[in-house]
Amino acid sequence: MPSAQPVLIPACFVTPLFSGVRNLGEATAPFMTAVGLDPALPLDVEHQVTVEHYAELIRQMILARGDEGLGFFGRKLKFGTFALVSRHALQSGTLAMALERFCTAFGLLQDDLAPSVVRDQGLIGLELRPLSALARELPFGQEVLLRFAWRYLAWLQGGRLPAVKVELINQPPSYASLYSRVFPMDIKFGAACSAIWFAADALAAPVRRDEAALKMYLRMAIIETLVPCLPSRISDRVRNFLRDNQAEWPDLERTASALHLSASSLQRHLAQDGTSFQSLRDQLRRDWAIYRLRTSKLSTLAIADELGFSDAATFQRAFKRWTGTTPAATRRGSAV
Repeated sequence: MPSAQPVLIPACFVTPLFSGVRNLGEATAPFMTAVGLDPALPLDVEHQVTVEHYAELIRQMILARGDEGLGFFGRKLKFGTFALVSRHALQSGTLAMALERFCTAFGLLQDDLAPSVVRDQGLIGLELRPLSALARELPFGQEVLLRFAWRYLAWLQGGRLPAVKVELINQPPSYASLYSRVFPMDIKFGAACSAIWFAADALAAPVRRDEAALKMYLRMAIIETLVPCLPSRISDRVRNFLRDNQAEWPDLERTASALHLSASSLQRHLAQDGTSFQSLRDQLRRDWAIYRLRTSKLSTLAIADELGFSDAATFQRAFKRWTGTTPAATRRGSAV
């Protein structure tokens, strides 16, 4: 079986990701080095980084700075900010109500944006009105928030939630044509306020998730939201399904059924993508294990249980096979 082909992102998307910390006068080279990227890599459309590198950059920045806002807001968004906002929005009957509660909570936690729900000709939108010069100078923070809200609403609904259009306050960058990978909808640059719009009847759908499901979703939600790569290949769809169902770590048959395929068809499609179901499942479990070891004080046994292993010893052997090192060594090398 050939090795899985990495999903690549144009390196130009790293530039806005760094804009918050650069505005604070902080160096970005240490973050590049920490994730195995050459700090001299040109961040342009001609060069690329993997989804894994991009996601790890986000993890490093959040952990190192203690800021879920990545430097885009006048005061840090402490650990748990997005969990608090999401939990507040969960207590709603419909997606429209969830969006209202999302705006209320986030508006109380920072001073740079005034989020509100707006309506226009059968559409409902999340609008972000800039309140500070910082919000106008660092528009990528608004893109992050729009993307988080959109994907969270889709998750609350239990499936896909197409957006009709998005409006961004920044002028179109030189790589504007690539924005369809981030916002696959009508895009307007140079707007007075950043906003994302949905059909009103779509937001009339009920909230279908509960508190137990939210805990699992929040573990990786911020990082997954920021990665500008939407699922198109079967392997991407499998990854998303496994991430959404980490509490059970579904097997091949259940995953194939959820994607409306037979197990043999799913395996064939994955082979065409250069991977296999077991490889994808192990990659995600490896990444989750590393994340938990670095960001929590859970015991090895507790992490093994989260990953579906029968005991700590089996997990430790699998982890050594995945990474070439032990869980204990990985934890000692973290900031936790």
